[in-house]
Amino acid sequence: MEIIQIKSLSGYLNAIKKVKRYLLNNGAEIWFRGVSDKSYELLPGAIWRGIEEGRHQAIIEEWVNEYLLYSSEELSDGFDVYALAQHYGLPTRLLDWTTSPLIALFFALEKDEVNENRVIWAIDPFELNKKSVEWEGHISISDRYLRKKFDLDKYLPEPLGGYEDSEMLEGPIAIRVQPRNRRLVSQKGCFTLHGTSTEKIDHVLSPVKKGIVKLELNGKRTREKILDELYILGVSEDTIFQDLDAFSKRLKRVWGINN
Repeated sequence: MEIIQIKSLSGYLNAIKKVKRYLLNNGAEIWFRGVSDKSYELLPGAIWRGIEEGRHQAIIEEWVNEYLLYSSEELSDGFDVYALAQHYGLPTRLLDWTTSPLIALFFALEKDEVNENRVIWAIDPFELNKKSVEWEGHISISDRYLRKKFDLDKYLPEPLGGYEDSEMLEGPIAIRVQPRNRRLVSQKGCFTLHGTSTEKIDHVLSPVKKGIVKLELNGKRTREKILDELYILGVSEDTIFQDLDAFSKRLKRVWGINN
């Protein structure tokens, strides 16, 4: 696995060009994930928290029964409901990725951390699916042929139309869902989805030549400088999250108001 050290925004952009041209097999479609601490593993929340599937299903069932009390986004497809739960912080077997390297960089830098060791991951989603289900491409949930071919509903928790635990497929796979919520659109979101597998994405792809790249960014000064440059470019809290909480957070930052 290639590891690149990042010290500036221009250095990051040059690294992304290198990743696209030389370091991943499919430079036309690269997925990125930024994390604020290099110790954070490429595992979805339900898995790294050790939530067993029966408990996970109970949590999702409660979400299904009550989320419309707090949202006007009535959704009919189980994957859309699952993605909405993920975007609002519920532990799922989904892991967030983005097709935008700048959005991934923002997520890596946004949060204050004691250890200023941050990572942006870049993967070839085609290689992940090729390894997991022998399909060289991403898998669109809206594609009826692919949904049936790969029994995709068997990755869903039972309350969302999935199957019993014993029938769940392994994964992980790279999927796209239709952008039916604002955050998914603004963050250019896509997902990897685990089934029964608990293997980290980097472990799955490490044996694959040109399957994954790790970009590391260290130091408080580097973080602050690049974050300021992202703000100048219009990459900020409210453009990413597009809600009033994020808008308020940006105003407090701009006007120097501490929490």
